[in-house]
Amino acid sequence: GVQLLIAVDCGITSVKEVELANSLGIDVIICDHHEPKDVLPPAYAVLDHKRADNESSIRSLSGAGVAFYLAIATRSVLRDIGHFDADGGGAKEPDIKDLLDLVALATVADMVPLVDENRILLKAGLDKLRRSPSEGLRELLRVTGVKPEEVTTYHLGFLLGPRINASGRLGSANGALELLSTNDPAEAKRLAEHLDSVNQERVRVQGEVAADALAQAAEQISLKGKDLPAIVVFGEEWHEGVIGIVASKVVEKFQRPVAVVTHATHTGLGKGSVRGFGALDMTAALEKCAELLKSFGGHKAAAGLSLPRENAEAFRQAFADAVGEQAEVITGGASKLLSREVIADVRLTEGELNPKVVELLEKLAPFGMGNSEPVILISGGKVASMRTLKERHLKVQFTFAQDRSLEGFWANGVGKLEEGETGEVEIIGLPQINNFRNLNRLELKIKDLRVCSH
Repeated sequence: GVQLLIAVDCGITSVKEVELANSLGIDVIICDHHEPKDVLPPAYAVLDHKRADNESSIRSLSGAGVAFYLAIATRSVLRDIGHFDADGGGAKEPDIKDLLDLVALATVADMVPLVDENRILLKAGLDKLRRSPSEGLRELLRVTGVKPEEVTTYHLGFLLGPRINASGRLGSANGALELLSTNDPAEAKRLAEHLDSVNQERVRVQGEVAADALAQAAEQISLKGKDLPAIVVFGEEWHEGVIGIVASKVVEKFQRPVAVVTHATHTGLGKGSVRGFGALDMTAALEKCAELLKSFGGHKAAAGLSLPRENAEAFRQAFADAVGEQAEVITGGASKLLSREVIADVRLTEGELNPKVVELLEKLAPFGMGNSEPVILISGGKVASMRTLKERHLKVQFTFAQDRSLEGFWANGVGKLEEGETGEVEIIGLPQINNFRNLNRLELKIKDLRVCSH
């Protein structure tokens, strides 16, 4: 029977579950990075750098990062006791570096700060992924149309991560596990294509839930006013596998904390996913609502919860009040906290944007949580034309003085710029090289845009 259970990216609050495992004679090792409660599970070992008694400098690993360090320590112990001694017929010593591409993927997908150990692990993992990816990741890159040598954190977070997660969101995560474990090229190809298909279904389901959630959120803003500190939306039939992504989309649209709760569960309890905004602490906000919740846990920026149906409306108000209290302390009120402000790192002219600048900026990579892309302000341009791509994105052609021009790509930019706008604009963006059809061309990755007063 099973003698050891290793929980990765979960378990830090699972006191009753670990007690049950112990009663069945199963040792439990927890590798987690979520916030612990006052009482830790009675496991054989609880590895979590957020424990109050952590004396190391490590503070921000992903759950997989914690498991990676456990693997390193386990190999060290086995080495010390002669497990790998060739003279004694020992096992072949594994090269832990072979796992770095998986660690890099988890580090980005788990949205931990890309600083300290995470930055080192990610950089080494990207190198491994570009040189010799595992069979599973090689095939997953193939179905997304990305060459291994060109992979970036964007591809990990927005192309590979969603396809791996789709399996567990809509059903069983076994397909993703098998893909990441196999060394068989044919099996990897089959599994990657299956996950890509599942992800397409996930996108469809997610779109339907997001449309409902965004409509509810807009109605709440209309009823309660634009200074409403937080939004809580409920669905009777929303698939619980997509509510976290939907919560992020509602936050992006309305720029405030959001809880998305579905009652389509097997437990009779509503299941919710919470996403934060700015400096607000979601676990602290949920602590204020604890008497209304069956369970909750997570990070400062993201959390999960369950609650009885009869507490739904009371939770909506309590959560908004808790966030409002934090906003008052941090900025003096929700209206200031929710105001849209972009602070540029540097102002450049169009003439200062060139391939050399792109090369210098790339030395600051990898970018992500905790190491954001530089915020560059470019002024003096006018919109010459724009066109829609895939119904969501914009290609914008800008003109500058002396008949100079520059093209920009604005992801999800549809609806953010009026058709026919001819005034001068200020652009927040990042120069990059577009090598579409093997033609290198300088373009802007647009993050935001403001039309100057006429």
